[in-house]
Amino acid sequence: MSSDKSVFTRLIARVTALLPEGWQGQAGRLFRKGTQAVSTFAEENRVLPRDLAHDGIELGRRKLTGLASQEHAAAEKNYAEAAVAFTESEDKKIEIELKKRSLESEVEGKRLRRVKRTLGRALPRPRL
Repeated sequence: MSSDKSVFTRLIARVTALLPEGWQGQAGRLFRKGTQAVSTFAEENRVLPRDLAHDGIELGRRKLTGLASQEHAAAEKNYAEAAVAFTESEDKKIEIELKKRSLESEVEGKRLRRVKRTLGRALPRPRL
């Protein structure tokens, strides 16, 4: 970055000469009133023009930093919400798979009991 001496290296001004009637009319009065208000404010608050440029740049930096922080926070929030949704989805898949396996196990158990019962009836019982 350039040195701290000057933010602006060059100022181009376009000056239009006004006739005295222009300065004495409505436009001149409004212009003088506006410049006087700015001068009064600057005097009361001890603000120098060179400070305004620096303060303007600092304000711009703060604004950009704030916007970047907001965007970063929104991205983190979106990521966290997506992670929670993914986790919930995976939990449901696991739960469904466990239920499916337990039902299969239950059905297999019933089938085994039915086969044993059928075999028990078909085979003669040993006599003691």
